[in-house]
Amino acid sequence: MKKIFTTVLILVVVFIMAGVSMAELTDGLLGYYPFNGNANDESGNGNNADINGPTLISDRHGNANSAYHFNGDANQMEISNLGSPSQATFCGWFRQDDSLSISSIYKIYDTCGADGIQIENGKLAFHLEVGRGNYNVFTTTQSVNDNIWHFFTVTYDGQNIKYFLDSNELHSIENSASIDYDGCGRFYIGTHWSSGYQHENFIGDLDDFRIYNRVLSDTEIQQIYNEGSETCNYTDSDNDGVIDSIDKCPDTASGSYTDKDGCPASGLYTQEQLNNVISEILLWGDIDGDKKISLSEAVHALQVTSGITEPAIK
Repeated sequence: MKKIFTTVLILVVVFIMAGVSMAELTDGLLGYYPFNGNANDESGNGNNADINGPTLISDRHGNANSAYHFNGDANQMEISNLGSPSQATFCGWFRQDDSLSISSIYKIYDTCGADGIQIENGKLAFHLEVGRGNYNVFTTTQSVNDNIWHFFTVTYDGQNIKYFLDSNELHSIENSASIDYDGCGRFYIGTHWSSGYQHENFIGDLDDFRIYNRVLSDTEIQQIYNEGSETCNYTDSDNDGVIDSIDKCPDTASGSYTDKDGCPASGLYTQEQLNNVISEILLWGDIDGDKKISLSEAVHALQVTSGITEPAIK
């Protein structure tokens, strides 16, 4: 009865913690764009994006019509009515395999400047305008035009801006300029407006954009980055112990010994050799002679190997 009560208590605590985490990720959310068949804001604030050109595709989890493809031909989204927050976080997912020299993921542009993120010659470049026409640019050393989904995050606490890629902090810079979406212009996705015309259009796929009026913690950034990972496909069609997504030999014959790639393995122990190994293990660890190694015997074996206790004498 005590074990059942303890188990239930643990489950209750887990569910409560999960609920708290989810509640925190909605706190301060100005706009949430999961692109579930449209570009609507699912934060409840009604800040839907005006969409022009991009087409729906499957997202990084394989869900149909749940991300957008931008073809570089004046495709764009625009978001307004986001206010003037004193702090902010921008984050989202992108995928690109194009060699275009400059490709804009998002820009905040008009009379107040043109802060945002671009892919420049295959590297991710974070732009911060520090004076009209003057930019502080931080560029990653890692190439991101590799046709793999990547997660970007930018946080601003009123004094410092931090840049993240795939939940890892890359750079921090001091900046005390204010953020004013409504007074300065719109938040553009997939393009860069300058002097009244559109250019540096994005070629690739975008998904799950979020805009906050607060700074997300490192833990929250990691949580969003890991979101949905539990939906991965663990199917093993040929039943060889290696899931299909990494199985390099998907038609391995049933009952075959395989290596880590799911291919027929060579140089394995023979059955006789395996039996000898098992016999040696039992001889060394089976203290009570029942031809099994219990938990207490396994613990004793670890204590022996670590020098905590002496071997049992049979």
